[in-house]
Amino acid sequence: MSRPATMASGMRRAVLALAGIAAGAGCAPALDAAAPPGYLARAPAAVPGRFGASAAGGWLLMVGRLEPQPEPLCSDPECRARGLARAVRELAGRGVEAAIVPQSDAALLRQPEVAAALRGSGLILLNGRSWSTDHGVDLTLVEPSTAASAPGAGSAPAVVEDWRARLERVRAAGGVAILHRPCQQRAAVARLLAEPGAAELLTAVEVEGTPIVDPACDRRQWHGWLRQGQRWLGLARGSELLGGSDARAFNLVAVDERTPEALLRALAAGRSQLVYQARHRPRIEIGLTTDGDGQLEALSGRQPVVVAGESVVVQLRAVGGRGGELLLYTEVADGPIERLGVDSSDAIASLWYPVPEGRVGFLRAELYRGGDVVAAANPIFFARAPAPDALPQRDEVAPSAPPG
Repeated sequence: MSRPATMASGMRRAVLALAGIAAGAGCAPALDAAAPPGYLARAPAAVPGRFGASAAGGWLLMVGRLEPQPEPLCSDPECRARGLARAVRELAGRGVEAAIVPQSDAALLRQPEVAAALRGSGLILLNGRSWSTDHGVDLTLVEPSTAASAPGAGSAPAVVEDWRARLERVRAAGGVAILHRPCQQRAAVARLLAEPGAAELLTAVEVEGTPIVDPACDRRQWHGWLRQGQRWLGLARGSELLGGSDARAFNLVAVDERTPEALLRALAAGRSQLVYQARHRPRIEIGLTTDGDGQLEALSGRQPVVVAGESVVVQLRAVGGRGGELLLYTEVADGPIERLGVDSSDAIASLWYPVPEGRVGFLRAELYRGGDVVAAANPIFFARAPAPDALPQRDEVAPSAPPG
């Protein structure tokens, strides 16, 4: 089943059936003209409140890297312990509930001041091991053996293995491999991608929080890799949070329970998004009906949704974005292809997404207020079923008839 015929260009800014979201303009990035007119077409209106429970255990606010708050002219372990304790207290004060701790600082967690700060914070911690491939690609590896509320315990034994075996072991165990500094590693990543199957071994890319001259460079590089077909998720590093304003990058992770193991499962599955305001936690949910009961499920994640047809109805919900704008990105352009004004605090919109043939496509969204990004959803990926007339399987979506 295919989407409606191409619409006139004058309708391009009104492609969504609206329930609190309207076509609008503002200070967010300009639209990219690469998408054809009517690329996103109207779909049946969304029903408020029909989204499935996206997080049975709620949304955890997480930083991608917990580092000590530095002291001038002081780098000994006691100084780093004091700095880490301050970091824990400050993040807890901002409502942060989880973090990845570099393995190099894991021993500091046993220091009395740090241990006391952790007990008072309730932070859920994961250990992250810095590691480089033979191609010079710098990664953080987080494995189930390091998913403990007291990192440092249960570390994996040393194993002599090549880069592919190491990453395959991490993936098979349910761990994640996170790419650092995308813009500074383009050449190394290109060498890695020349290896068959290597792209599947990486999970996420740090797209916010890396101190570089062009703060938007990492996000553009990530989007470029998405357009090339890489199914990598965006993750906020978070190391630049301390001492700054509240409008910094965090991660919202949808968990089924509040444990380190559940947090790692959610990260590996891609149930996360970026948020730039810890206090208000605006977010974007992207979903569609997968089981025929009419209930929308939040499906952002690494595995493509297989669609039995040329198009599928996708619904978006902007929570806490009233007065802002929702920008939509897909594989057809470098920049946003639609801008929609958000007129309510729990706005829902509906559209037809044309699934590309012969490759995996994606849709992602960013929420802007006052010209600044306040939330960014990770992509939802789509692929066409091999046979258009095949019966929908458990993970397939049979599109309803298009309007008209």
